[in-house]
Amino acid sequence: MCILVAVAAAAVAKPVETFVVTTPAIEILDPSGAIQRANVEQAIAAVQDELGGCRGSGWNSDALAWIVVDWHGKVTRVEIAVPKPDTEKCLTKVLMKLVVPAAQARATFVIRLRLERELVTDVKDLSPGSGKPVPPPSSTARVDIGRINVGAEFPDPERVRTIVHRHEVTLRACYATGVDYGATAANHVMLKLSIDLKGAVVGVQVAATASPREMVDCYKREVTKLMFPLPSKPATIEIEQKPPAS
Repeated sequence: MCILVAVAAAAVAKPVETFVVTTPAIEILDPSGAIQRANVEQAIAAVQDELGGCRGSGWNSDALAWIVVDWHGKVTRVEIAVPKPDTEKCLTKVLMKLVVPAAQARATFVIRLRLERELVTDVKDLSPGSGKPVPPPSSTARVDIGRINVGAEFPDPERVRTIVHRHEVTLRACYATGVDYGATAANHVMLKLSIDLKGAVVGVQVAATASPREMVDCYKREVTKLMFPLPSKPATIEIEQKPPAS
């Protein structure tokens, strides 16, 4: 969901404008419990890059998708409500590739897709000693952890989510640091963690509506301290932070 930013080795990475696809609404229409919201989010995350590619079709407004899956979680029907025919065709093609994990029966759900501008900074491009030490955040910015996308390489995804929530205070402090240094209190942050076979964080990408260097440095410093269960192969974890719904 993030795009690597190439910079000179001696320079501090600068945020650049790019786009990301978000799902501000997911509604499960089947009340039987055949599929869960988290499984839908995982399926959508797997095709994020392809959905973003539909921007080339002229996509510039919200799209509403009505999707039916079979008991294998594979899509059997998609209907898209979006003004541009080319965008409808592109989104339909991508969403037909969805596979919802752990589906137990035929089910129907509706999602709202939104193409949003983001500022992306890859913290691997930041020199370890860049900038002055960041003081404790003074901001009282409110923020929640939204979706946590866990790769299939982890045998126990809920254990991974538990570890993330256990460090929610630390993540909130980095978010508040961003507000202290100029980000709005409505900042939307997505962290993408690269995990090695030992469960260590070996790479972090930060996508945010606004990404002050001090905020990115805070995430770099704190998130790389986390340890996760051993994955079956190198894996990724995505963590969303956003203001609480009003």
